Amino acid sequence: SSDTFDAAIEVAMSVTVGMLNRITHQVVYPAEATFSSPRPEDLKEHKRILQAALSFNEKGDTLIYDRQFHEVPVTFSNPALHALFDKHAHDMLAALKKKTDLSSQVKMAILDHLREDSLSLQMVAEDLYMSTRTLQRKLEREGASFQALLDEVRQELAEDYLVRLGMSVSDTSFMVGLSEPSAFVRSFKRWTGLSPKEYQIQHRQKVSSL
Repeated sequence: SSDTFDAAIEVAMSVTVGMLNRITHQVVYPAEATFSSPRPEDLKEHKRILQAALSFNEKGDTLIYDRQFHEVPVTFSNPALHALFDKHAHDMLAALKKKTDLSSQVKMAILDHLREDSLSLQMVAEDLYMSTRTLQRKLEREGASFQALLDEVRQELAEDYLVRLGMSVSDTSFMVGLSEPSAFVRSFKRWTGLSPKEYQIQHRQKVSSL
């Protein structure tokens, strides 16, 4: 539906703004955000997340930044992390084009806050302009839950980091939002039946046997 697509666009904008703030270590918000959708009755969450002038019923959905931010340096010097952000940006855009279900929108919101200690159902619900009760009810209709989707996001990213980039257990733990490597190892075993190290070894053996 058009309402679902509009929500997906809003989530994508939120993800973009959050990512720019993280990779520059600066507060970098757009000067203006334009939407092709009609103006909603309540703009509180739009203003909280984007902190920009808002325009609706426009020709396209865009984030417009002041020229002064065009030269803001990216503070990460790790090429692997650059590759991660590029991959995630492309993956999220692809997901937006192909999926409009609520579970996919929740996963994108989770990605935006994954390494924040305050990540919660309430935070994601606010990003999607819903109450926690409404979000839970709608996810139940899709046979999903917030915790299950959070686990799916973490597992998918962890497998990618461990195998494609060969990242360490501690670095992967941080990247998926689990500050304690021991907690990450327990979770990974629950997801896959293997420890992160065993998973890496098994993948290398599969590749070498091809």
